[in-house]
Amino acid sequence: SIFKAKVELTAVAEKHNIKLAFFDGRGGPPSRGGGKTHRFYASMGKEIANKNIQLTIQGQTISSQYGSIDSAAFNIEQLINAGISSGVKERHNVLLDKENYDTLEIMASDSYDSFLALRKHPLFLSYLETMSPLSLLSKITISSRPVKRNSGEALKLEDLRAISFVTSWSQLKQNIPGFYGIGTALKNQEKAGNWAQVEKTYQQSGYFKTIIDNCMMSMSKSDFSITEYLAHDKKFGEFWKTLHEEFELSKVMLLKLAGHQSLMENYPVEKRSIAVREKIILPLVLVQHYALEKLQHELTDEKRQAYEKLAIRTVYGIVNAGRNLA
Repeated sequence: SIFKAKVELTAVAEKHNIKLAFFDGRGGPPSRGGGKTHRFYASMGKEIANKNIQLTIQGQTISSQYGSIDSAAFNIEQLINAGISSGVKERHNVLLDKENYDTLEIMASDSYDSFLALRKHPLFLSYLETMSPLSLLSKITISSRPVKRNSGEALKLEDLRAISFVTSWSQLKQNIPGFYGIGTALKNQEKAGNWAQVEKTYQQSGYFKTIIDNCMMSMSKSDFSITEYLAHDKKFGEFWKTLHEEFELSKVMLLKLAGHQSLMENYPVEKRSIAVREKIILPLVLVQHYALEKLQHELTDEKRQAYEKLAIRTVYGIVNAGRNLA
């Protein structure tokens, strides 16, 4: 939807001789506009105004990307390179030809429908509230905005802010907003006999390839083995299995499309960095699950406060290690 809106806005601006600059939110998780920023801008064609951009960088990634002279210089160079390369590459005038556009349109629709079906599941919000620290995020000074818009009312999905929604899934080490539906969309194309066209789109479209890379990054920061015990839970067992099945399907289809044996195979340094950080924070994740499990039972006020504080303290470390998970 954002992609199509940008194309249409660019067309209107050019028609009326208006110099358009998009103000993009970057630096957070892929599901909130983050991911590989320079590759995203390098993939732009003339259909989207790209001569001048403005960025708002998500809070916790500023220090890692621009906190030192070396890292700031590197990331600024990457952005400048993206702007230059998008104009000099051989196919810079073609963001998506009709065949590739139509392919992505179908997959986007299938992926959206898949995620929407999950969102409408009666256990969706209950699962987040019970198994993640969602209900505790309002007590954390980790962002400048409240967890939900209507602070005086009971928690509703439509009131949740994006940062709270995405953070909750990242704390679960499931990162659902970053990939859910892509596996179903790709599998549907394979079943329909359109796999060759999907591969063609992947090879020709830097935009599509960036989306796939971002999905792989989100999945690399996921670990369903941590919550595998939920497969036997009376209330959430089938719901957890639905999430896990889409994760496994997405992994199989993404690796097949990219021709890789493992996620992020073409980014070995970043892949190792993620693996090291995930190993370091594993104890924090387990401690958090223990605290949240205890909070599901009747407790004295003193013990409840202690377990809440314990769960809250783990959030900081998990978010900081993830770098772009909130």
